[in-house]
Amino acid sequence: MKRDKNVSKKIAVISFVVYLFLLMWIIVFKFRMDFSSLTYIRSINLIPFKENGFINGVSGTVINLLLFLPIGMYLQVIMKKNWMRGTLLLTIAVIYEILQYIFHCGVSDITDVIMRMIGGVVGVMLIRSIYRLFSDQLDKYGVDEYFRLFSPLIPMISFGLLFIV
Repeated sequence: MKRDKNVSKKIAVISFVVYLFLLMWIIVFKFRMDFSSLTYIRSINLIPFKENGFINGVSGTVINLLLFLPIGMYLQVIMKKNWMRGTLLLTIAVIYEILQYIFHCGVSDITDVIMRMIGGVVGVMLIRSIYRLFSDQLDKYGVDEYFRLFSPLIPMISFGLLFIV
């Protein structure tokens, strides 16, 4: 049984890393394969919701939230400590903005970081809710096992939602 848990955790970690690379392709490189076709923008916005706001930029804020929902889910089942999950979530959100700035591929925006953090926290809360819902049928580790084994499906579901929005 211990060996099965290690295998499922490795599957989840590999799936998580693949998801992070796919996010980099989406967020930093804007779905482009040819980097010469990227528009070169280097700007920083440190005022939350300044440009996009809640009305004009709703799709952008929702997309950031949806893209980071799975990261929170992954972190909940991969990492043990809350402070580690929060620190890594913030680090990942900020790194994508730094990469956008370095590669001149968009506006580094504090609103994006805020929405990504909210999305990650919602993902953590979603997994915790699932723990509570199924605690009678399965122990916490049983839910973790199912999530880890099905974690490669999460990027597909997330990207499907992205194209709907």
